[in-house]
Amino acid sequence: MIIKIHQACSTKNALFYNERKVERHKATFYHSRNMPVLNPFLGDKNDRHKIFQEIEQRNTRVRKPGLHISINPTVSDLVRLGDTGIRTEISNLMKHMGYGNQPYLVYKHADLERVHFHIVSTRINCDTGKKIKDTFEFRRRFETLPLIGKK
Repeated sequence: MIIKIHQACSTKNALFYNERKVERHKATFYHSRNMPVLNPFLGDKNDRHKIFQEIEQRNTRVRKPGLHISINPTVSDLVRLGDTGIRTEISNLMKHMGYGNQPYLVYKHADLERVHFHIVSTRINCDTGKKIKDTFEFRRRFETLPLIGKK
């Protein structure tokens, strides 16, 4: 399992990158959590962007408010965990890194020779408007996902 964390200058860029993949049938909407609407995938990409934009406008001092994480499980991880297990592990990752209460969207990509996932969220706390501490997030990603990577 490889987890890459991207500090995006813009949530819009990360979101629209994934939306273009969906439009080109290279990705699908996979999962969402903590969104203010029941099914955020019923609206269009601008509706989804507006959700993050409203949060980020609460703190315009943050230079890189976007959060874009790619998760690349092995084939054996995908088989062993299935969709339910992958969703659970993504939820565990977000909680462990301090983004568990944040709204986020997950896209499933099949544009390479392997299935992988992209998570889009914001680093601005949706409740307080403060930036979520990300000092040790690169180290914390290795402490997460207890099921993935174990044989």
